[in-house]
Amino acid sequence: YLEALRKGLIQTYGYEVLGTLVQLEQVGLLRATGTGKAVWPSLDRSFNLLVEDEFEYMDDISYAYSGYAPLSVRLVESLRSHPKGWRGCSDALNLL
Repeated sequence: YLEALRKGLIQTYGYEVLGTLVQLEQVGLLRATGTGKAVWPSLDRSFNLLVEDEFEYMDDISYAYSGYAPLSVRLVESLRSHPKGWRGCSDALNLL
């Protein structure tokens, strides 16, 4: 998947984006999973990223994003809801 993403970004934005991709890989923000299995279903399930009926939960962030809750927001919510902080949600964080 990573190679396809890299190829698509280079075709769309040119070789100028290559340096950014290398830097993202070096700091660990962009990496191949290596297992061949998709990580998205697990992330979606763990963090409730896609909400089917966003109009039912008008006080949820997914209402503002048409049924999608950004992962960054769900991470902060997870951090606030666990008394141990990051250590309390380590299973979900291992998916990242």
